[in-house]
Amino acid sequence: MRKYFFIFSFFLISLGCSLSSQEKSVLESYKGPIIEMYDSKTSLSDSAVLRMKLNAEEYFIYANDGEEYPKGLFMEIYSTKEKKMIATFRSNYVRKDHNEDFFKATGNVILTNLNTNDVLNTEELLWYPNDEKFFTDKFITIKTENELHKGQGLESNQDFSSYKIMKPMGSIQLEEKDN
Repeated sequence: MRKYFFIFSFFLISLGCSLSSQEKSVLESYKGPIIEMYDSKTSLSDSAVLRMKLNAEEYFIYANDGEEYPKGLFMEIYSTKEKKMIATFRSNYVRKDHNEDFFKATGNVILTNLNTNDVLNTEELLWYPNDEKFFTDKFITIKTENELHKGQGLESNQDFSSYKIMKPMGSIQLEEKDN
């Protein structure tokens, strides 16, 4: 009788171990999001001072520490001194790379400085939140109050109040139309 009990116990233990390894295999092969949020509204602050508001229709977090905004992201950027919104950012798609600590925005990226009304348009923009900088090596256009600038590549501070076009391609003076 003891012999059968030992064999039965061994069988149960080995079955349990094999199920655990199968479950582990299934979990390791899953590449989808581990957290999904819809109609997400996030406020970021530093020392109790509002710095940003992020709004997204969908926000996913992955096990490999990646983050994704598959339906785009709208971000309000606030001044720490004036405590008011000074810039906005919009993109059709955003993916965060935690290893390199930057966000990659693609598809109709628009960055606007609300004080100057300067508007940047590009198809790809990298945002480095720790450095408070934006960067792209792609084609850009910047519309100011009376000019349209075109170029390849850009570096900008986070509120788009200071920027450098890497390879300027030209500027066009815009005329105001009288009604």
